[in-house]
Amino acid sequence: MAQAPPPSRSRKPLRIAIPLLLVALLALALYFLLRGNDASARDSIRASGLVEARTIELSSEVSGMIIERPIDKGQPVRAGQLIATIASETSAAELRRTEAALVTARDQATRADAAVRLQQGVSAGEIEKAAAGVGTAAAREADVAAGSRKQEIEAAQAAVRQAAGARDAAKEQLRELQAGLRPEEVRQAEDAYEAATAQVASARSTLADLEAGARPQELEAMGAQVNRAEAAAEKAAKDYRRGEGLVSQGAIPPSQMDALRAANESAQSDLKAAREQLALLRAGTRTDQIAAARGQLQRAVAQQRSAQEALSLARQGPRREEIDRAAAALRQAEGANEAAEANLRLALAGARPGERETSRRQVTEARATLRQARENEKQVPVRIAEAQTARAQVVQAEAAVAAARASLDKFRLTASSSGMIDDTHLRVGEIVKPGSSIATMVDFTDTWVTVYVPEPMLSRLVIGQSATVTVDGLPDRNFSGTIRRIAQQAEFTPKFVQTYEERTRTVFAVEIAVSNEQGLLKPGMPADAVIQAAPEKQALQPVRPHA
Repeated sequence: MAQAPPPSRSRKPLRIAIPLLLVALLALALYFLLRGNDASARDSIRASGLVEARTIELSSEVSGMIIERPIDKGQPVRAGQLIATIASETSAAELRRTEAALVTARDQATRADAAVRLQQGVSAGEIEKAAAGVGTAAAREADVAAGSRKQEIEAAQAAVRQAAGARDAAKEQLRELQAGLRPEEVRQAEDAYEAATAQVASARSTLADLEAGARPQELEAMGAQVNRAEAAAEKAAKDYRRGEGLVSQGAIPPSQMDALRAANESAQSDLKAAREQLALLRAGTRTDQIAAARGQLQRAVAQQRSAQEALSLARQGPRREEIDRAAAALRQAEGANEAAEANLRLALAGARPGERETSRRQVTEARATLRQARENEKQVPVRIAEAQTARAQVVQAEAAVAAARASLDKFRLTASSSGMIDDTHLRVGEIVKPGSSIATMVDFTDTWVTVYVPEPMLSRLVIGQSATVTVDGLPDRNFSGTIRRIAQQAEFTPKFVQTYEERTRTVFAVEIAVSNEQGLLKPGMPADAVIQAAPEKQALQPVRPHA
């Protein structure tokens, strides 16, 4: 019987080597883990401090009694909100006085400007008119001294010829009236009568249509138009409602929504107009339209009657009074002809001595008028200076009003920025003095944490370095911050701060600006900060002091 071979001795060392290898790997991993934690610790600096925020003392520039203070402790305020009102009877009265003075100054300036424009216009017009008068008078004097010119004689002769023509025309008209009307004049009167009769027939037809009202065909056509308008309005309304949903979802631009709104309004307007037109047709013609048609008919009948009377007169021939009027017109034309002939005789005879004296007197008067107009023109600079003075007074009055308003505004204390009222110092009825604080406000938009860093770590800090701030009251909330100031002088560790390196005696104050828009961080809260340390080369750069 064969025996089994003995077990190999090479498997025993393998069983020993595998556990040793695992132990070595675990040791190596533990080494690198601990080394990473040490590096992380070296890359950050932990420090403690207190939360601080910018406080603003809301102080008064004036003195007086507080009559209103609508704010209280713990109340949030916004920029421009009223903090307190101080009694200001004197300043209010001064503002009313300056405003009244401004109204008066503006009225005086307006009147002064109007006086300048009037003086300039009147002076220029007077000088121009007076100069023209002097020229006219001088020309008249020269004409009188020279006697009648050839042009004047020719004009007088033309006037005689014109007057003679008018006289001859009046004679011809009188002759025709005495002879009776011609056949063509009778035909013209007949045509006018026929035209007036046609207008009467048209006016009566129009009145009959209006009194009868709308026909069934018109009502049916208007009803169909209303139905079409209703369908269009309903479609436009549906499109507009659907567009409201789409524009709220961002599916269509607002400009397309504006077009849908305009289409809906236009369709509704068309529907309203169609319904009103249908209602008018159903109600029948308005009484005012029927009254207008009746008036038109009455006027047409009156014109027909006048045309009929004219036709009757034309057929009967001219009346005695028409012949008398023609005879009177002839006598007037003959008188005008005689006057024109007399004027021609005077022009041919030349100027008389009285005309020469009158022309010289007119020249003297015109020159005196021109001198007076030029004297009046000298008043224009005076009026301009008065207007400038009035405008300067307006500027002064406006400045006085602005100063009075600024003084009155000082009696209304408002918040310079948004924040929260931390404390109030004076109440309603108490007297405030200039510079006295009425309330203290905290501006949470300017919040920071002051921490103290040991001197050996100072070389790893720079302005603008990021940090994470936590407070005990909000353990699950991290606040991001940035270093904005590093103290340039060391100090001993404050009693209320516990640093991690107790053996370090001197520390440097570091301000970390923290984002605090919601106002969760309150002044005085203990806070811890973890600062991401900068590389050595970057940290060794000069530190810019914070103002």
